[in-house]
Amino acid sequence: MKEMLARRIAQMLLATPFMSAAEIKAQLSSEFSESSRSIINSVLYARRKDLFEILGTEQPPIWAVREEAVELVRSWQDMPDTDDSSSSVPVALDIEYSGPPMRAWQQEAIDAWIRAGHRGIIEAVTGSGKTAVGIRAVAMALDDGRQAAVLVPSIDLQKQWYENLRTALPNCRIGRLGGDAGGRLPERWDVLVSTVQTGARRTLFTGSAAGRALLVADEVHRYGASAFAQALTDDYDWRLGLTATLERTDNAVEDVLLPYFGHQIAGCDYARAQADGILAPVKVALVGVDFTPRERAVFDLADDTVRRTKDVLIHKYGAPENPFGEYMAAVQQLAKDTGGAARFANRYLKAFSDRRETLADCSAKLKLVRALPSTGLAATRSIFFTERAATAGQVAVALTSGDVAAETLRSGLTPANRDKILRDFRDGELRALAAPRVLDEGIDVPDAQVGVVLAASRTRRQMIQRMGRVIRPKADGRAAIFVVMFVRGTSEDPGLGAHEAFLDELQQIADEQIIIDAADLPEVLQRWLGTSPEQSMRAPTDTRGHGAAAPKPASARLDKRVHESAPKSTLFRESNDAPISTPSTVPTTTEDQDLLVEKIVAALEPLDGLATAQELFFQLGIHDTVDLRELARTAAHHARIDLYEMEGLDFVALSVDRGGASDDRLKALKDIVFWASESSDPLWEFRELVGRLGPVRIPHERLIRFAATVRGTVPSELIRLH
Repeated sequence: MKEMLARRIAQMLLATPFMSAAEIKAQLSSEFSESSRSIINSVLYARRKDLFEILGTEQPPIWAVREEAVELVRSWQDMPDTDDSSSSVPVALDIEYSGPPMRAWQQEAIDAWIRAGHRGIIEAVTGSGKTAVGIRAVAMALDDGRQAAVLVPSIDLQKQWYENLRTALPNCRIGRLGGDAGGRLPERWDVLVSTVQTGARRTLFTGSAAGRALLVADEVHRYGASAFAQALTDDYDWRLGLTATLERTDNAVEDVLLPYFGHQIAGCDYARAQADGILAPVKVALVGVDFTPRERAVFDLADDTVRRTKDVLIHKYGAPENPFGEYMAAVQQLAKDTGGAARFANRYLKAFSDRRETLADCSAKLKLVRALPSTGLAATRSIFFTERAATAGQVAVALTSGDVAAETLRSGLTPANRDKILRDFRDGELRALAAPRVLDEGIDVPDAQVGVVLAASRTRRQMIQRMGRVIRPKADGRAAIFVVMFVRGTSEDPGLGAHEAFLDELQQIADEQIIIDAADLPEVLQRWLGTSPEQSMRAPTDTRGHGAAAPKPASARLDKRVHESAPKSTLFRESNDAPISTPSTVPTTTEDQDLLVEKIVAALEPLDGLATAQELFFQLGIHDTVDLRELARTAAHHARIDLYEMEGLDFVALSVDRGGASDDRLKALKDIVFWASESSDPLWEFRELVGRLGPVRIPHERLIRFAATVRGTVPSELIRLH
């Protein structure tokens, strides 16, 4: 086993330095009788950068332990010999590693992981090469006679790891489990790449293989969820977690992840990546825009409601103030009940969503997109990061109308359609992508030069994921350009300390950063892109009549609110709670609206009475997403549907003819949406959901299709992931 041989050689050289390969072989003959001088030389030269060094110019070479590795080798003296000749674990392979050479930070991280007993979580920003660290750990495990399992949270990541491992370890058996490969465990494998959803429910190791395998957990921050945490078993004594940012909104990092993996290991932040020369030069423009008077009034009202209801929920109803994830979970739980706590919780969630929606839909941001230099954007690749699919669609229309080939990459696309869009972007057929968060994690996106952020990053992890799409080095040395739009005087405004922790990630590596008005951005961008004013400037284009993109499917997010089909007086009963003013969300009914309400009810019929906003969008052909939402609210107000509203313009509608009383349908709707969007394994929990629906009747096939739509996939993909 080459790893064991390397350790033994290092221990010998630490005790007796200045030996040649022949002298080392002579001393090892009793322990490693089959180790030829060529094998010993291969170990010495393979670990020359991190473990061994040649002293002087003598021939044959004289070897010693590198000074910086002395403490590591000393730590091995007290470690038990892990060799077990009676083990049924596959014998060590003669590993042919064909992966990329290790960067300095990668080797340092691997060394630290070894010193920590082959356990730890390595945090490395997107684009810095953390996958290569995982592959190196896999190669070490195989070289030590161990099997390795790589667990991933998505089919996209499974495909990427599988191909990377096949390339880097060509003489090893790489197997797959879950996703496209189905749920049958391969008969023979050295490395298994499994979706965590499937791997958590299967016994992967038997006999003495159990307890001495390697686990590589990619996107490990997601393994704090209870269903994913089931994959963190005692089968693995070598444990490696990989993530761009080890953060969660709950306490699972401290309660679940670190107790299992044991250590957080310094990997590569952006400052280190820049120092090591693995980033492009970075230019940053922070661009302030203003609300219209109406937008400002709506925002201020929602913001005031958020602040006052939050205070009541914390101090009167016991919601925890921190961490934010636990606070939101408590508010959502309160919203499911009745009485004063539920009313305040629902008002908070509604105002929270209204505030975010108003920021996302700020008309000045879209106007600024229309004014960007078209010739410059048409000569490079750009990604526009939005909060919602509707905004992404409007961005794509605005760019296309200005002769910049653009497409929306949204949830709900089939894998084939999404792959085509990414392929066209890579090949230059498309010059811009507009994406509502679906690019934030796990998708292999072609390199882009320009990143335009229309919606502020919610978390440090989201900001790092976005940065990683743009800051990779360019072949011709071009700079990576970031444009971050913000609404002045709001939670987006850096001048008020907004998102300071997230922007710091970007600003600390910027070669040039400026804060400018919207009117100055086109000139700055054309200068950074190297285009002339005559080539680039264009007037804003009115895109009315082109239609808007469909609203995105309901997603697994926390800000949800409900419009019941019961009369409004039953929703807000009299109490001693302090009154909170809320804007009316029920439009005045006209004959045309009555007709459209009937159309909504009719559109639900072929969908078995259950539909997302996206599905109704395509059924009805209503091109204004605001109108669609208000129409759905009207239908709910007149007891024709039950309505579950989420962030932005997203909602889910349930027809009243699905059976049960209003309370039954409302409870069923909440359960369905939570199951479809939040469940770590919707198929595993399907039977339990059906039992909770009570008198509400929805065909099982429709529920599965609904869950697939909400998750941005198709039923067959959902089943393969299972």
